[in-house]
Amino acid sequence: MLRGNRFRLITLGRLTLEGEAGEGDGTLAGRKSRLAVLAMLAMAKRTVTRDTLVDTFWGEQDEARARHSLSNVLSSFRRVLGGDAIATRETEIALSRDAPLSVDALELSDAIERKEYSRAVDLYGGPFLDDVVIDDSPGFDQWVARERRRL
Repeated sequence: MLRGNRFRLITLGRLTLEGEAGEGDGTLAGRKSRLAVLAMLAMAKRTVTRDTLVDTFWGEQDEARARHSLSNVLSSFRRVLGGDAIATRETEIALSRDAPLSVDALELSDAIERKEYSRAVDLYGGPFLDDVVIDDSPGFDQWVARERRRL
């Protein structure tokens, strides 16, 4: 884990994971597809099914390999964010409310809701998940488009 044990997921204008001191995490910072999974979990208002994540990020792979890839990604989140950061049940996955993670897009939504427009302008770094591409995944593209419209 990075110093400080608090992390910030930057999703507006770029996609990266930073520690409190602003340093990137070498395990995840350069792994856009892994960070995109984290972004999907962080932006979800409820749990996300394993099937949804597998279809969205590894739909072109055979099912066993895709599920193994998802397990690896979740393990990497636990290593970086802490063992309790990801809650899993048989078919559902969620980011724990206690996860040491803030997300700029969620902060932007909160600022707008509270009519803190100056803060919202400061938070906006560009389009949500700008230049993040998951090959052969119309589901990912649709989700990003929905989040952009909502934001």
